[in-house]
Amino acid sequence: MTYAMPAPPHPLVGRFLPELPAGPAARARPVLLSPEQGVRVRHGRVEVVPADGPEAVLVRPDGYVAWAGTPDESLERALATWFAESLEAV
Repeated sequence: MTYAMPAPPHPLVGRFLPELPAGPAARARPVLLSPEQGVRVRHGRVEVVPADGPEAVLVRPDGYVAWAGTPDESLERALATWFAESLEAV
């Protein structure tokens, strides 16, 4: 029997990001910093903010990184894990 090891988390996960955009940080909302134009998440609690960088970063309201990488199904899992299932359709 073989076991697949889970991929190690992104190096940013668990780190504090002190420099968040003023609007979302002031409102204590989760933020998805995304370098891609038009990235949408099906989650009403998360604010998508354009950002420079090669990858997207999901930041919890307390400023810590919950997820980082290329938006795919792992982003949806992270959103559900950290912020519960969304009831809002985008």
